[in-house]
Amino acid sequence: MIVRDSALTLIVSVIATLVVDIADAAPEFGKLVVLHRHGARTPMGVVDGALVCAYPYCQLTNQGKDMCRTLGRYISTTYNSTGLINLPENYNVSFMSSIGTDYSRVVVSGEAMVMGLYEGSPLQALPFVDFIPITDDVELVMWKSWPSYIIRNTYDTEVHVDDAWVRAFINESHLTELGQYFGIEALCASSPTDCVGFVQDSIACNVSSGSPVPSWIFERWEDYRVVVSKFLALMLGYDPSDSYDQNVGSFGYPFATSALKFLTNPNSGLLQLRHFAAHDWTLIAVYSALGIWTPPDAGNTTFVPRFAETLLLEQWTDSGVTYIKAKWGYPNQTSGSGYAYNFRVANMSCMSADGVVYGALSTAQSWCPVDDLWRFVNSTAPLSALGNCYATDDSLQAQNCDGDDAPPAGSRCLFYRQKCPAASCGQTDGAIADPARGYMCQSQQLGKDTPFMAATIVALVAPALLGGAITGFYFTNKFRSVFWSLTGTAPPSVDEKQPLAQEK
Repeated sequence: MIVRDSALTLIVSVIATLVVDIADAAPEFGKLVVLHRHGARTPMGVVDGALVCAYPYCQLTNQGKDMCRTLGRYISTTYNSTGLINLPENYNVSFMSSIGTDYSRVVVSGEAMVMGLYEGSPLQALPFVDFIPITDDVELVMWKSWPSYIIRNTYDTEVHVDDAWVRAFINESHLTELGQYFGIEALCASSPTDCVGFVQDSIACNVSSGSPVPSWIFERWEDYRVVVSKFLALMLGYDPSDSYDQNVGSFGYPFATSALKFLTNPNSGLLQLRHFAAHDWTLIAVYSALGIWTPPDAGNTTFVPRFAETLLLEQWTDSGVTYIKAKWGYPNQTSGSGYAYNFRVANMSCMSADGVVYGALSTAQSWCPVDDLWRFVNSTAPLSALGNCYATDDSLQAQNCDGDDAPPAGSRCLFYRQKCPAASCGQTDGAIADPARGYMCQSQQLGKDTPFMAATIVALVAPALLGGAITGFYFTNKFRSVFWSLTGTAPPSVDEKQPLAQEK
């Protein structure tokens, strides 16, 4: 009896010890997603009264490269050197991937980050930054790729919404003075929101390069940032009470879901780090999809991204449960400052199974259980089956895209029909855009007609062909981006004359 009692006591003791060990086990780090804006650049130009952010303007500066190298060093010391991730000593694309957008300042920023991450390695990194054409990049450049955005002419739809408020908030006479100083009088008179956005951006560029800013302008920088914050909210913030936003979904939804799939995929092999270089607009869209930005934040200058501002998404496992923690930060923006980063935990929105939304900062570890984060992100998914092909009748009519005729070359209607050939087209019920006829509306009842069959083949086969084309772009762009990095030069950007906020 004594032996039995002793054995039972020993078993209970061992079980208790195991329970304590499990309860006290530290959370385990898994994978990491890094999304950052490009580094500091030169200011925009004004040509024929229009804002221009194409070559030779808006080029990445040495300060911008240094910012992104500093980010790479931070990732190395915070995650790799501490063993949270285990990248090999030499650069290896099997362990990390880097994706940018088809803008030279973004690709070179991404390369600089990788160079900083592998600084001091025995074999200096030769960074590989993939990118695809901006008109196909639905995750990082939605303002150039989403048909719904293009057909709605969203920029022009939103840019003047707050003009009256801006005139009152900034003051008419001050707007006039800004126009005279920067040589943009006509812009400041016709579009005060664009005017203030240009000035805010110019200050940021000058601060980063060490160029002087007049005190009467610098002292109102925060006011200018309020204006820009409200505008970015209109452009990119997902409002769950807005019917258009509901149908199209959050601009950041594609990236957020892609990131979560990577972070929670147990079959991602050696890949531990996904790195993305993009734009300030990209960040705001993703902040919105993750619930870091919410509609009440309109006007909050926290949500005017700085150069090289960065979002980190960390995957953790604790007692068998997967969690996601978000951190965000940006480097010191002043030229010659060393560009040290200051990261803090971001208050993502989590949604419980019963639909209650709560902030990650309200939890003990400041994170979201992955199921709760998925629920919130999916709450920003498009309600319309058309997704980013959704268009209102008013938008189609405004772009002369409600008729059956083939749209003119270079028109918003043509872009829309090329991207969404199977969407409702023209005045005939059930018609779709026929590429064999210049994307005129063609009844599906003519399915045996050769032109329509050609349209059907294109609609079905084009995605596969596009996949091959994108693969080709990746390899072509590898050599092009290496040329940019090694020579310090860049060809003319794909940007065109466009309003300030279209640049990013």
